[in-house]
Amino acid sequence: MGATAHERGLDQMWDNRVWVHILYPIVTAFHVLHQDLGPKLELTSNPAWGEHSRKVALTHAGLVDRHLSDGREWLLGGDQPTFSDITLATAVAFSKFPVNATPLDERFEHIDAFWQRWQTRPTFLAAYADRSSGVPELDDRA
Repeated sequence: MGATAHERGLDQMWDNRVWVHILYPIVTAFHVLHQDLGPKLELTSNPAWGEHSRKVALTHAGLVDRHLSDGREWLLGGDQPTFSDITLATAVAFSKFPVNATPLDERFEHIDAFWQRWQTRPTFLAAYADRSSGVPELDDRA
């Protein structure tokens, strides 16, 4: 989360930006568009809200992509990823569920480069080692 108070503050800021404006809208779209999980889990179907949420995520992912365009490997630009990078990687992974139709890495050049780096991390490989995420691209990668 950063070595100094300033770095920790920046990490918290970026984590909030990614969570509120990218990951949460992607999760929202998943829940209001996906009806195959059964009525006990998915009580609401709202395609209009799902599409709105998807567009919100894409708009803000564009801002993050521009932030990464200066050549930095991670959101804070250090040698190692921080909590905000974990949240961004989660958003990219979740964006790959077909119901979302929002694969962030396929839409944004610098998020794609981030995602390619992320997938080489030992923790990523361990997390998907059982090949049961439900997203073939993730399961085939590990």
